[in-house]
Amino acid sequence: MRKLFILAFLVPFSGCAILRDKIPLLGKKDIRVGGVYRENFDPDRVVDLIIVKRVTGEKRLGMFTKYAPYLEGYIRGVVVDYDDTPIQGVVARVMDGNRDYPGFDPGVSDGDGIYKIRFSLPIKKDRVEVQGSISYNPPWQQQIEMLGAALEPQTKQTKFRFYYDRDDGIVGIGEDAPKTIVRKSTESKDLGPRITAGSYANPAVDRSSSRPSAPVQKSAPKPAKKEDDFFGDFGN
Repeated sequence: MRKLFILAFLVPFSGCAILRDKIPLLGKKDIRVGGVYRENFDPDRVVDLIIVKRVTGEKRLGMFTKYAPYLEGYIRGVVVDYDDTPIQGVVARVMDGNRDYPGFDPGVSDGDGIYKIRFSLPIKKDRVEVQGSISYNPPWQQQIEMLGAALEPQTKQTKFRFYYDRDDGIVGIGEDAPKTIVRKSTESKDLGPRITAGSYANPAVDRSSSRPSAPVQKSAPKPAKKEDDFFGDFGN
């Protein structure tokens, strides 16, 4: 009865929800995963979150080292082909325009097709908010030109927005397509069909008959064999 009386007394006042959370036995406990968040809207995409203190390089009062909180974790995804077979060795990196986004390390898909992009982002005013894009296997064109084959992603880039609020304890990421599909490509769109060993750029033309044959070297005629003479040329 006493709890109900206190609750009824606090309802008419503004901000009663905040006061109610702070009153023992009335407010719900703030249980956070790893001390970081209460609710993760993308638990399969944003994983292994922690908050660490890192040195900023600044000094307090000219002598004390200044620290700042950073949110660290991984953005996880999967790379498959059209048959949902996991693909290994595909690079995924966070980009800001045409350059790498600071605070993100590239990830490479493993044998199960899973990649993990590590990030370390400063928490400013109890928030982290990042807008960028994830580029999948960006050197695939160069691999075709140099190696003759590459894993071409069907979606070259996806835009995303990462958000974390330390006060509310929520974290999430919004993205176009978290699942990436790749296929093996052996020709360049700019250069056309690639000439490989045993093949030609135009297969309709029979080149076998037009190949110049190697010149046949004729051996010098052997001298005529003289008749055997016991005395040889002794008389001349």
